Amino acid sequence: MKTRTIILLLLGCTFFGVGLVSVLFLMSEDKMQRNNAFQRRYPHHPSEKIKELDIQFNSYYIAGFYNDSIYLGNHMAPSHLLVTDLELTDTIHIRLDITESEQYPFSNVNAKISDSNIYLMDGTVPIIYMGKIKERIVSPFIKESAYFSRISIIDSTGFIVKSMSNKTSKYELGKIKTDGEGSVKLHEDLLEAQIDGVFDTDGMILNNYQNKQLIYVYYYRNEYFITDYDLNLFGKRKTIDTISQAQLEVISYSTKNTRTLKGNQVIVNSKSATYRNYLFINSPRLGKYESEDNLKHASIIDVYNLTDGNYLLSFYLYHHNRENLKEFKVYKNKIYALIENEIIVYELKDTYFDL
Repeated sequence: MKTRTIILLLLGCTFFGVGLVSVLFLMSEDKMQRNNAFQRRYPHHPSEKIKELDIQFNSYYIAGFYNDSIYLGNHMAPSHLLVTDLELTDTIHIRLDITESEQYPFSNVNAKISDSNIYLMDGTVPIIYMGKIKERIVSPFIKESAYFSRISIIDSTGFIVKSMSNKTSKYELGKIKTDGEGSVKLHEDLLEAQIDGVFDTDGMILNNYQNKQLIYVYYYRNEYFITDYDLNLFGKRKTIDTISQAQLEVISYSTKNTRTLKGNQVIVNSKSATYRNYLFINSPRLGKYESEDNLKHASIIDVYNLTDGNYLLSFYLYHHNRENLKEFKVYKNKIYALIENEIIVYELKDTYFDL
């Protein structure tokens, strides 16, 4: 066989192999992103973009609302807060005085606003600081109670956390009571393990202050559940997606006693928020008849009725370029979303929402 023929044959095999791998990859990506088993309802303009504000940096996150102002924390500067009014017309920068900060090796500090209090929390230490917003001073409130990866404030008398159980070596939900010792009571019957009890149970803890309920939304399955503030289960609900079993592969390293995720995993529920009788879920998954081009300039929000669990409608949060939705909160009749280095406010129309 001539050398030229051999070279052409090898090149042909190479291109075929690359093409086959590319096709399989695209098919895999499409399977992760699309699910033709459900179809969303998009009514006519249930939300409208009102205004956007450039906050200069993409390290901000929404700490909470107080006195008709939005407080933004900064991952890179734990003591720094950016405050703006609800209409995004004015901003001020404030700095917190953190007492005894030199005693703790912080690595993941988050600020949260609840009523007139501000909290700084780091579940890797673990410690919870608290102070009055107007005084701008926070001091250790609960020290060395329980390590946690997620936390939600009930009020100054208690917190809900997701923490690793020493008994099961799995994540469980628990309540920290502010009784002086920061005692923790884990409820081992709430988070349902499907694979390892760590990655497969990961999700978001939402506090619905209006209904005095907690909502836990799983990342990797079409499920969420509702409890009261003592973690008594009210009910389990399904989203419109059909993935009920987490699709991920967990690798365990016995020598290091660690676990990691391998390859791609299917995220069913990416971000979420709640207000009054509504649950808002940002899903990266495309339903039937939906175009991938829409996700280049918008994020999909699915809305559920918390009273009966019914799916109500979906709408797009439009934004420019290909920047991703980092976070969003619902407050009164508006959605506040962080997209790259901007905060954007959208109005929810009272035709569709009773807010």
